[in-house]
Amino acid sequence: MTRRLQELGIPVVSVKTTDEDISRTERLRRANEAFNGDPNAILISNHINSGGQDAYYVVNSRHSV
Repeated sequence: MTRRLQELGIPVVSVKTTDEDISRTERLRRANEAFNGDPNAILISNHINSGGQDAYYVVNSRHSV
């Protein structure tokens, strides 16, 4: 996904690049820091096989929670 977004000219910052377990609060802190709190930034959170099944889901948010 990262590569395709970059091909489309969309700036991408990965707030987590390893298999580390971080809280939602920390994930949002990193995203806000990366984009300097820009209200136009969109956070896309991929959870591949997080439920232990052969599936994935994407969560996106336009606002911090």
